Amino acid sequence: MFRGGQTIYPENRRRTILFAILIIVLIIIAGLGLWYVPKMARTFEEHTVELSESSALSGEPFELHVTTSADKCSVKFPDNVLVAFDGIFRNETYYNFTGSSATITVFIPPSVSVMPVEIHSGPVLETFELTVSRGDNPLVSGESFYDHEVYMARNFNNRDVGTLQMRRASEHYQSYFTQLGYEAEIRTYQKSDGFRTYEVRDVIAYKWGTVHPDEWIIIGGHYDIARRSIEGALDNTAGACAVVELAEGMANLKTDRTIVFGLWDGEEQGLWGSSSFANEIPPHVDIKTNINFDMVGLNWPLQWDLAVRIGPDTDTEVVDCPELHNATMDAWIKYLDYPEDGMNIRETTGGGSDHTSFQRLGVQTFFIICTADYIQYHRRTDLVVDMVAYAGGQTELESGFNSVAWLGLYLTLLMDNNNALHQLKETE
Repeated sequence: MFRGGQTIYPENRRRTILFAILIIVLIIIAGLGLWYVPKMARTFEEHTVELSESSALSGEPFELHVTTSADKCSVKFPDNVLVAFDGIFRNETYYNFTGSSATITVFIPPSVSVMPVEIHSGPVLETFELTVSRGDNPLVSGESFYDHEVYMARNFNNRDVGTLQMRRASEHYQSYFTQLGYEAEIRTYQKSDGFRTYEVRDVIAYKWGTVHPDEWIIIGGHYDIARRSIEGALDNTAGACAVVELAEGMANLKTDRTIVFGLWDGEEQGLWGSSSFANEIPPHVDIKTNINFDMVGLNWPLQWDLAVRIGPDTDTEVVDCPELHNATMDAWIKYLDYPEDGMNIRETTGGGSDHTSFQRLGVQTFFIICTADYIQYHRRTDLVVDMVAYAGGQTELESGFNSVAWLGLYLTLLMDNNNALHQLKETE
């Protein structure tokens, strides 16, 4: 075709038309995009999120109230905060809910002073930063631990196996555990040292698990003391009071698994109480772990480390109990924010205390003990006043008790969350 002195070829014309159409389409898409993005932004901004609190409490269960206009939301917490699901604290960081509001119970470590909280509904809707202060009613504390120590040492001194004082102490602590809401009992056994027969009296309290009642976490310490001692303040009034402190602190908590609190008798004569109890464990019961306290308190943050001995150790070149090792490190560092060099952790073959009774069943155990070179060990002068003097004062001793109690609490909660560890039962 010839027009105006120019030749226009049909093929070029088609290209021109197609190019023009492409430009128009791109303009339309861009226009739609400009309209669509503000539309999404406006929809996003329409959601409102509110927290009823501007601050939170640590060291005790705390309720957080969330209100939102979104249909589905999730709340993200820091990884050192335990969140309750069906009343049981779990080491999960997200809480999902539907509807306009949720009441979330969280457990914030005593080391936390600021807690960020993210509200999600797809993208992040809002981020809050809550100021955290220490609660007035912590689950455990060094001060409460110290009070238990003084009470047991002064009211039930000279606690030798088979004595009237052991009977009085056993009856008192069975009643005390019952008042806390536990099913409590005194188990008696007859043991002989070759010269005479003794009545051994274990005090046992049960917090039955709501999900796995046949899986037990056993928390124990012996409450008998050496015959030549009066108060047995370090060995082992302190370890027994760690058990009492944890039982008191956990009285109102729900757990997946059954928590058994044991005050063992006759440890000084050869683990009489704990071994007798271990031999009577029902065959259908799977023991998750045993946490044993013996001679605690003169430890970090004082000048001595807190020792955590994990076992049984069968190979010095291999970590035989990784679940226990990881739980200890998480409890001490991630949750409690204690310094790594304040704790001495290693695997051992056992021996020397009541955890051995459970290792014989194939159970992996924690043995918690202080590393202080305490010259009053097994002497009449193993008194509370001597422990206070050795620590440098009552406040200092309470700080040592405090770290033991919090480590024990977090180990219990983390092991209750653990679905991998089971008793190493012999195959038939």
